[in-house]
Amino acid sequence: MKKKVSILFLLTAAISLVTAVPTFAENESSADATSSFAANESSANASLSSIESIVPLAAGESTSVVVNPVTYAFSSPINGAGQYGKISLESSGKAELFVYYNTGDGVWRSTDISYPGTGFIFLDESGGSSSLNFFMNLGWQYKVYVFADTYTAKGYIRNYQ
Repeated sequence: MKKKVSILFLLTAAISLVTAVPTFAENESSADATSSFAANESSANASLSSIESIVPLAAGESTSVVVNPVTYAFSSPINGAGQYGKISLESSGKAELFVYYNTGDGVWRSTDISYPGTGFIFLDESGGSSSLNFFMNLGWQYKVYVFADTYTAKGYIRNYQ
């Protein structure tokens, strides 16, 4: 019986992971790129067994925002999946990205010294691109604030590696 349960758990986890593999490139290619998606939409209608509820259902969400020079904008929020995700910033010049989070109380907070991990990226005058891994708590929401100084900038956030 124990072997049967562990095989069922591994099979369920493998199926969940395979169906939750997101296509980040597709989501990044849109012009405004402010939408987020749930990769597990097909499983949303299915009833969950106790084994399936262990796998985070929010995995596979991403969003991005494009900002013109000397302006700023927020991305759409995504759900934390209880795992490391990634934040990225791209620009041909000086730009900044900060992560904001909402614990469920409706208040958006910027990451600071009390938040574990680094929730910001700075690009100098030469620009380029930079990415960081960032832990996103299950049940919290996250979005990025991007400020473009000299050139257009694009910020990304996703809740998976």
